[in-house]
Amino acid sequence: MMALRGMKFSVPCVHSYLATAGYVYTVRGYKLQECKVYVDDIGPCYRQPVMAVDNKGQLGAYAPFSGFNNVDDWWKQIRRFVRDDRQLWLYKVEKAEGGHEE
Repeated sequence: MMALRGMKFSVPCVHSYLATAGYVYTVRGYKLQECKVYVDDIGPCYRQPVMAVDNKGQLGAYAPFSGFNNVDDWWKQIRRFVRDDRQLWLYKVEKAEGGHEE
C-alpha cells in the first residue's frame, strides 16, 4: 500500500475540531487536488478543495466549522502561516471511514 501524504494541523483548536466533529475547513497557501491524506493522531482523511480565497469575508460561512471562535481569529492565524502575496485556498478535510490505518 502506498503511504498517504501527511497534512499537518499544528493549531490545537483546528486539530481538535477535526477530531471531534469529523471534518474541518482549513485555509492553505497552496492549491492541491482532492486526495486522501494522513493526519497525525486522527488517521486517514479526505482533503477536498472548496475555493480560492481573496478576503476574509469569503470565510464567514465556514468559520463555525474551522475550530476558531470567529472569522477574525481564523484570518489572523491564516496570515501567520501564509504571506500576504500568496493565493489562499479553502479546503474541507474530513475523516475517512475506518479510523486509523497502519
